Amino acid sequence: NPMDWQANFVFSFNLLTLSQERTIYVGVPVTGQYSIDIYTKNGAINVSNMDNIHTIDASTLNGSIYFNQVKDLTSLDANSANGTISVLGTTVTGKMDVSTSNGSIHIGNDSSASSVYATTSNGTIDVSETIADDYDLVSSNGSVELTAYGLVEDYYITLHTNLGSTYLNGSKTSTRTYGNSSLPKRINMKTSNGDVRLTVANV
Repeated sequence: NPMDWQANFVFSFNLLTLSQERTIYVGVPVTGQYSIDIYTKNGAINVSNMDNIHTIDASTLNGSIYFNQVKDLTSLDANSANGTISVLGTTVTGKMDVSTSNGSIHIGNDSSASSVYATTSNGTIDVSETIADDYDLVSSNGSVELTAYGLVEDYYITLHTNLGSTYLNGSKTSTRTYGNSSLPKRINMKTSNGDVRLTVANV
């Protein structure tokens, strides 16, 4: 019962807070589909080994966020004001939206989503072993790297850096756009300071 689960979560949180514990463990029943909102002001968030979660919205003001082997989500939202974000082996049928003000972002290990949006104000972005039709990867200060699947001709591609170099399939390039803007698959990679590296692997 979702209401029973929610009550247990609040009760456990209060108990652990009173006993000065710093780690909170929450188990979700194996049956049913659940939407989870997680918020902390000072601490990391770790969600792993779940396959009956509908949506996840995770936010922390000071800490890292980790997702590992979370399957069949319809959407994933993660935001940190100060910390890294890691998404591994996680599948989303809709949008994966992750952002941090100060930290790096890594997405990979057979993750997937219809679209991947990743942004950081200060840190690198590395996306590999991840399937999506739409990638939007933006850093204000740090390199941006993506390995996408298919052919270059499958995507409308935008590569841009103010201070650094852009690379396509290992070769340095000054071309900022590739393909037709009407293509349904898109790759947008930008940074103000750092290299932009795109590899499109036909596997």
